[in-house]
Amino acid sequence: MNIVIDIKQFVNTAIPEGVEPYLYVSDNPEEIRRLSGNGHFVVPVLTDSNKDEDFSSYKYVITNPEEIDSDFYVKIWQRYVGLPWTILETRRCIIREMTEGDVEELYKVYEDASITDYTEPLYPDYEDELEYTRNYINNVYSYFGFGTWLVVNRENRKVIGRVGFNYREGHDSPELGYVIAKDYQGQGIAFEVCRAVTIYGFEELGFERISAYSVMENKKSLGLLKKLGFKEDPGGEKISAEFKGISYEMNKYIKAPK
Repeated sequence: MNIVIDIKQFVNTAIPEGVEPYLYVSDNPEEIRRLSGNGHFVVPVLTDSNKDEDFSSYKYVITNPEEIDSDFYVKIWQRYVGLPWTILETRRCIIREMTEGDVEELYKVYEDASITDYTEPLYPDYEDELEYTRNYINNVYSYFGFGTWLVVNRENRKVIGRVGFNYREGHDSPELGYVIAKDYQGQGIAFEVCRAVTIYGFEELGFERISAYSVMENKKSLGLLKKLGFKEDPGGEKISAEFKGISYEMNKYIKAPK
């Protein structure tokens, strides 16, 4: 089986100049090696006849191509060419993966000192943050398929925050986190994007439970978690022995209110 997928048919944005807009899907080891050797983007199809082949160098290997829709093929292609996935859109925001080119905009989000009252700051050195972002894209997005995403204003396309999920070491449940730039606080944006990604986590990522943590002093965050439908979990996992705050949880049968 050899299939050529023309990505231009499935995207409504311009293909970056110089980027090949094709994805090759094949179960033929020789053809896979030939295409890869010529610099093409290839997705091997694992079958009984080629199961002993080493496809470990490929970002994706599939088994049932007939069950994969065009949207996922586009996402595979985006991984190969280094383009961010758009996760979802809300009334006022676009939630998408971050890129190395977004780091400068992130520093603008964090420039107000109050942003880091209850969350970790960016690295003081720009190059350190850039390296962290590069590793995060390669290791977290590619491995888990989710992580901390960017919040982009739909009207002016500015990066105005972050929202998403991470697994904290030693904890079983994904943790919801968010940051909204000072100029965009008090407008209900945090609720809008957190509600959207929480539902996405249950319905698209298959989460059974989502955790969240907040210190007692962060009244706005405590209020947001309650409004979203999170319930206090006194017996829940703690960030650390020193953490003086509240653990919250939401399970898949409780959906955030509108």
